[in-house]
Amino acid sequence: MRARSGRLWAAAAAACASCAAPPSVRLAVKLLLPDSPKPAEVASLALHVLWNGGDAGLVVPGGPGDAGALELPLPAGPVVIEVDGLDSTGAPRWRGYARGVELPADADGGAAVATVFFGKIGAFSTFQATPPMPPLAGSAAVAWGEGRLLVLGGRAADGGVTDGVWLYDQRTVELTPEPPLRHARAHAFAAVGADLGGSPYVLLAGGEGGDGAATDSVEIYRPEGGLDLPPLGAPQIDPSGAPLDEAGLEIAVGCGAPGFAALDVYAPGVALAGGDGGLAAELPLPSACPNGALQHVPGLGLLAGALGGEIWLLSPLSGGSPFASTELPRGRFAAAPLDGGWLQLGGEAPDGGVLATAELDLSGRPASVVPLLATPRAAFATLAVADGGLLAVGGLGAGGVALSSAERVDLSSLAATAAGALGSGRIRPALADVPGYRAALVVSGEDPTGAPVGGLEIYSYP
Repeated sequence: MRARSGRLWAAAAAACASCAAPPSVRLAVKLLLPDSPKPAEVASLALHVLWNGGDAGLVVPGGPGDAGALELPLPAGPVVIEVDGLDSTGAPRWRGYARGVELPADADGGAAVATVFFGKIGAFSTFQATPPMPPLAGSAAVAWGEGRLLVLGGRAADGGVTDGVWLYDQRTVELTPEPPLRHARAHAFAAVGADLGGSPYVLLAGGEGGDGAATDSVEIYRPEGGLDLPPLGAPQIDPSGAPLDEAGLEIAVGCGAPGFAALDVYAPGVALAGGDGGLAAELPLPSACPNGALQHVPGLGLLAGALGGEIWLLSPLSGGSPFASTELPRGRFAAAPLDGGWLQLGGEAPDGGVLATAELDLSGRPASVVPLLATPRAAFATLAVADGGLLAVGGLGAGGVALSSAERVDLSSLAATAAGALGSGRIRPALADVPGYRAALVVSGEDPTGAPVGGLEIYSYP
């Protein structure tokens, strides 16, 4: 191609003297700081914005509350905002992340402001939501679409059980009340799913009812309206639950206190479609499993533990059969699928002590007990994280203390490392992933006296 002459360039410039500049918007990013980073931790801020068709970035000196501003073309559509707080060596120590940020499509030359939660990587940030949530114990927390979580029910400081529901949105870092549950409950089983049309719902079963006693009620919650399902075979507090198969269409619920020697199987998606999917089946157990656990293991199916020192493999077609015998019966422990079996972590020993060991149970093999957790803990919360590991948070420690510490468990090497600490010790906390945001929400829980613990805490993943 021949180069343009000076005359042609001048003509082109004259022709476009009145041309309108491409529409754009100036995006300023403000950081929400529950905690104040030390100057050595955030020497500079690296801002990166991505949109459909492009990306832009800049680095500015570290400072509170402002990550800088960028000029973006319109229409940009929803944008993704990433902010890394870099130390003096350039290593990221703090992080902010927001997805789906909408920019005004008609703000040609105007300005937009996005607020991004900014937390220390591998640590918890405590903050008070607006409006505030009352201190609660025994709430459930479930993912509810990208960047959002529902917190459901719980027992308040006055001992009453609430039917309240709150929506936490990481995109705006706000908490808003939602329509209430059909039944007040705390310490219930909760699982999120989708009906046959793809709309989300929450299945809630059992727990502590409005009168403070164990309840057998089961409901499907949706903000636009839910429905009651047939009750559990017996009232249960702290029941466990897991899908029966990979599709997750049927969910087994049971192994709660005071105990019931069967699991109830529900098909909530079918029930919402008007079918006979309320109580799909009942799976008998060899014995009751109060404070037990249910776990769906890919390739195996549903495992139930804390059955007199045994683990059972359950199927709605073939019933149940012994899978493995545990070396040490545990109560209020956590379980995770691992290598064709499952891993039991922590919990209470038969003599009442609190355990730091883990036990790997595989079919036809002797149980393998290994030291794992840095801190003995029971009644703690766990969450599978993106790297295949497990985040263990809070719980009941030795001597009856409420733990604030957290650990990340590498399931491949069976090793645990410290993962920060909560602002308050929490026994039986609610812990849920914030979808798409590399963060987790911790809420609810109780102190050693049973009093509920307030406040929201956000964990920022490395």
